[in-house]
Amino acid sequence: MMERWIGLSDPNELASDPKVKYINPNTISNWIHTKQNVLAQSDYEVNRGLQFNEIRRDILRQLHAAGEGILLGSGAPQVFNDLGFSIHREMEAMSKSGMSNFEILKSGTVNPTKYVCDETKYGLIQEGLEANLVLLEKNPLESIRHMKNPVGVMIRRTWISTERIDARSSRIARRYSH
Repeated sequence: MMERWIGLSDPNELASDPKVKYINPNTISNWIHTKQNVLAQSDYEVNRGLQFNEIRRDILRQLHAAGEGILLGSGAPQVFNDLGFSIHREMEAMSKSGMSNFEILKSGTVNPTKYVCDETKYGLIQEGLEANLVLLEKNPLESIRHMKNPVGVMIRRTWISTERIDARSSRIARRYSH
């Protein structure tokens, strides 16, 4: 979120991202206005923003190196940090911070379970456990970007194909047609 919030990205360009078709147009207008205000501030310095983001990556690097538990999350929805898609940018930021793909995946599966749930019931693919999962076309250990290509998801013992997800997404996009 912070890279989009304080970075130099043009808010109108961010608003033209095809993924915003799932967001209420009033929300997009507010995001454009908010981002324009950030860029227009007299004390705004893009280099300071870029430094700030590098400091954030360094903090993540150091916390991870010290063995602190890292939890995957994107803080969505916030300014140009859209639900569902922003998690991919977060995983890429974690990768830039030096986390391996395996560690990134754990940050969104096993680690949250240890923090908020009963890890004897969730967080792993194991007989007897609740298995919510994403089935992918390719191995995310090879590239974290493979997380962007699911075949479907299993939620509470119900299989949901990408076709079904796409159909639902299309209905949302039509409701918010910009």
